[in-house]
This record gives sequence, structure tokens and C-alpha cells, in this order.
Amino acid sequence: MKIIDEHFKTHRRKKHPKVIFLTEQGALAQQQGDQMEKYLKHSVKVITGESQRQESFSSIKEWVKRRDILVVTAQLLVNAIIEHDVEIQEFSLMVFDECHHAHAKHSYNQIMFSYLDLKLDEKCHASLPQIIGLTASVGVGKARRLENAVDWIKSMMANLDAEEIQTVSKENERELMSHAQVPKETLLEVPSRRNDRFRSVIVQMMGSTENMMKESEFLPKVAQTAKVTQPPIQKGSEQYIQWMFNRTLIIYDYARVKDAIEFLKAELRKWQQGDQHDKTEKTMKEYLEKTLPILNECQDDDNPKLTKLKESIDRAFYDQEESRGIVFVKTRDLVSAIVSWMKDTRGLKELKPAAFVGTHAPGDEGLTKAEQDNILQLFRQGGHKMIVATSVADEGLDIQECNLVIKYHQVTNEIAMVQRRGRARKKESQVILFHAAGSGIAEKEELNMLREVMMNKAIDALRKDMEESSHSFQNEILSLQRRDKAKRELEAKTRNGRMHKEGEFELTCGKCREFICFSDEMRLIQRAHHAAICEDLTERIKAEVNPKPAYQDNKLMSGVGKVLCRNCGYDLGNVSVYDNAQFAILKISNFSVMDVRGNFNVFRRWKQVPFYVKDITEEEVEDRLKGEKYIEMM
Repeated sequence: MKIIDEHFKTHRRKKHPKVIFLTEQGALAQQQGDQMEKYLKHSVKVITGESQRQESFSSIKEWVKRRDILVVTAQLLVNAIIEHDVEIQEFSLMVFDECHHAHAKHSYNQIMFSYLDLKLDEKCHASLPQIIGLTASVGVGKARRLENAVDWIKSMMANLDAEEIQTVSKENERELMSHAQVPKETLLEVPSRRNDRFRSVIVQMMGSTENMMKESEFLPKVAQTAKVTQPPIQKGSEQYIQWMFNRTLIIYDYARVKDAIEFLKAELRKWQQGDQHDKTEKTMKEYLEKTLPILNECQDDDNPKLTKLKESIDRAFYDQEESRGIVFVKTRDLVSAIVSWMKDTRGLKELKPAAFVGTHAPGDEGLTKAEQDNILQLFRQGGHKMIVATSVADEGLDIQECNLVIKYHQVTNEIAMVQRRGRARKKESQVILFHAAGSGIAEKEELNMLREVMMNKAIDALRKDMEESSHSFQNEILSLQRRDKAKRELEAKTRNGRMHKEGEFELTCGKCREFICFSDEMRLIQRAHHAAICEDLTERIKAEVNPKPAYQDNKLMSGVGKVLCRNCGYDLGNVSVYDNAQFAILKISNFSVMDVRGNFNVFRRWKQVPFYVKDITEEEVEDRLKGEKYIEMM
């Protein structure tokens, strides 16, 4: 806000300044907008997907005329630029919050593509806005060495057209520490259960299930039979997560036997309400019902992980009665299980624990935007003193009262590590990572810490190079920008020229025949959902939010949005969320498929297409997670 205020003072003599502040999420946009209205003497407008749905007036261009500052979720600006509703040069300052996302085809980068195209166009003399990027951690990408980390940060600076990288100087660190608390970080190793009867029974049931699947009368009709009947060897692994029993095991490992059984019963009830089942499925259902009494006998098996979790929370609240805490867990199932355990536990239920998860999920597992806002407000006021959350609470949510962050057997990357550390903002805060021996979690967190150290060294090295030869550095940044622009232009030319690889097909809109993607850009999710993973897909499709998703399991939310042809608006499929990343799931019957000779064909089902669709990899899911979102959701 200080930067924005100075910008208005400096630029007012030349022309009327226009500022746009960009965020990833609607909740963050509203939070920042509220702060700007409080502290800045300038007119502010917050524009999010939700506000656009509630207001009949949705043109960003018109709000540019009426307000000094716009706080906007980035995808909306991408859409406005594509639809020529607004132009980059209409702003004098653009601020990117959590700017470490500005790479690949993320919406931040899409916005900067428009900026850089103007900058590198010798015939264009437009006055471009100043760019400010804000982040607690720029990250190092996949770098393993210092020089690679330096290259990563250079590429980020090129993406944001950054001439400088600023961190707190050493002489100001003491002053900073008087305002920004650095939490104490602890790794806490916890034991596993002594008695593992429950797991033994579930694993036996999983084996029987696999055998029954192989005997199913429908098996010969299923494509790629070997993949269906050969699940991963390791029970409880993430690869196995779509299986009901595996989800049960994950709850059992980190919560109570009671919670695992309740989950299993709930899934069994859903099953019983479904359509008529074949003989093997009926046999399996009877087997499940007979086994439940055996599982109920395991309810007295205490989970030492929960014992340690309660001890840590008790200790924090004993020292400070007005403490606030966040427990991060991996899945929504675990959020429900841990909250249920807290509500049943003396000393924890008094803290009024609440679940904080994303929106657009059916039943009790998802929260509306209003419910999310209400939970956070009660958390600040003390109505809830504990929140159990998924990664939705990782970034940006400003909760000054929080002094305890527990990462409950879950780590991600060095950026998320820094972000979660930043959730603990109160004096004498602490961050605790729970891990079990042999889980690899502690080792992964240590690697994140080493990456953070490498990032800081890379920043220091980069700043030193910039000070010694600023002109040389700027030339290098310009060279990177020209290289990336040439690459984008080549990709665009290749697409428009219909240049195929051998054995490759084009998928075109079934109504207007507009190119959408190539066949080798399709991937198979959970052996059933066909997703396009091309980075530039939003140039050819647009998406609309669907408030009632069609289906959800532990890793997949299907139908959270509609995928439409950007050219003609024809229905092409749905937006689904898999492992927190958004994917465009295409409906093949709504496409025309063209071969290398220009011959078109239409297929009713994916199994009829003349090309093979590979299973998606973990790396591709991670890349999609970093890429541009199709719709705005928490």
C-alpha cells in the first residue's frame, strides 16, 4: 500500500494513475481490497468471479474509468484481455500478489505475455505499467545446484519484466523482526500403532476385492483390462487413493479407528443406494458387512499420533489461552476425521474446532464462499480457536492471531513451507511438523529447507551480479524475453498451420471445427477421465463455474465447471479438479478428429479413437497445478 500511495503521488502530475492489484483467489482479493479501503485515500473496487455473478455489471473496462484501484482475480483479467475488454496500457501500475506463480501458462504469465508482446514490438510506443511482484518465496523450481537456482530466478524476473529484486537489507532486519515474528520450527517424530489388527483386516479385504474384480462378468468388456485388475502393490499409497479401502487406511493411519469405520460405513451406504450390482459386487458387499463387526473390535486401539497431536495443542494453549491454531492435513477425509476427533475430546472440543476446505464440493465436504469467510472471521474473534485445513489455507490468508501451525504428516515444496510458516503470525509462534519414522516426510522437509537456503544464496549472488554489471544483466533479461516470445510465436504458428507429428491427430470443435488440441496432449486420469494438458488451452477454450459438481472422491472433483469453445461457445466437456489441479476433461463425442491428410471423423466414445491416450504422470499433475486455472475456486 505504501508503494501504491507513492505511485499516485509520483504519477499524478503526468496523468491520472490507474492501479490493478492481482491475486489468485477471491478471498485474498476481498481481504486486500478491505485493507486498501481502510488505509488508502483512493477509490477501490474488488472484482472476483463471485462478484461478477452477483452484479449485472461485469465489464472491467468500465470499472477502470470509475475507480483508482482495482483488486482483481487474475483469470478475470486474462479473460478481459482475450475478449479485448481492457488493454494492459490502461494501467500505470500492476501488482502481482504471490508472484512466484508467474511461470509456465499460469494466469499471471498470460497477463505478462500481453505486456511483453507490447514491450518487444518495435512499432509499438505504448506507455507500459510499472510491474511489482510480491512474494515470501520465489522458489528455485527443480534446481539442484546454485547456478540452476540463479537461472530460475532470472527466468522469473524476465517473466515479470523485473529490473530489480529487493529483499530486506541487513541493517533493517532488526526493525523487521520487531513487527514480523519468526516462529520456532520443530520436527516431531511420532510412533505408529503397536497393534495393527485393523490394517491387516483391510489389506485382506483389498486382496479379496481385487480377486473378485478379476472374476467379474463385465471384465471382458473393459478396455485395458490389465490396468484395471493390477492395482498398485503398496496398500495405502497415493497411487491407490481412489480405492475406498485405501481412503479408509489413510484415515486409520492418522485418525481413529472409529473415524475409519464411519467413513467405510458411509461409503457402503452410498453403494447400497446405487443401481443394481452384479453377482461379484453383491458378494463383496456381503463380505464387507460381515467384516464390519471384526473391525469394530479394533476401536480400542489408540493412535499415538493423535496423543502427540493433543499434547502439542494442549501445550500451546496452556502457555497462551488466547492461542489460535491451524492443523494442515492432506485430504478432505482427514479434515473431517480430525475435526470429529477434536469435538469428541475433552480439552479440544472447548476450542470449537472447524473444518476449512475448498468450495465446489458436494455434501458436507465443501464450503461455500460465505461459510469460508464466516469461519475465518470466527477464527480471528476466537469463536473457533482451531482450524483443520487442506492446502486451501496455504497462501495469503492474513490471520494475525494465529500462533500455532501443525503440519500433520504432510509437506509439499519449499514455497509452501515458507507460506505455511507465514500463517503463524503472533508473538512466540511455533510451527510443528509431525512425521513417522520411515515415512520420508522429515527428509523431504529437510530438502525444502536446503532449497530455501539455496534460494537465498541465489538471490544474493544475483543481486551481486546486477550491482557489478547492471547493463549486462538487463541485456540478459531482454534476451530471455525475446527467446520466450519467439517460442510462443512458433507454437502459435505450428498450431495454426496444422503441422502434425507422425501418427498424431487434431481434436477440433464439433460445431465450428476450430482447433482445440493435439491427440498427444491428452492424458488419462484414474483410467476414466480424458484431460487436455496443453499449456495454451485457454487461448481456445473458456470455462464457466458449475455450482453443483457431478461427482467427488478423495482425489477428484468432477464437473466443477463447463468447458466451452472460445470461438462458438459449443460444449466441449467439463472442468475437474484432480489432486488440487484443474483439468479440462473433454467429451470426445463433441469433437471432430482430423488425421494428417485432413480427413475428419467423429467418435461417440473414447475407446473408439484411433490413438492411444497415456496415463497422466505425477510431474504432469504438478505442472498443471502450477499452470493457469480455468475457473476461480477456493
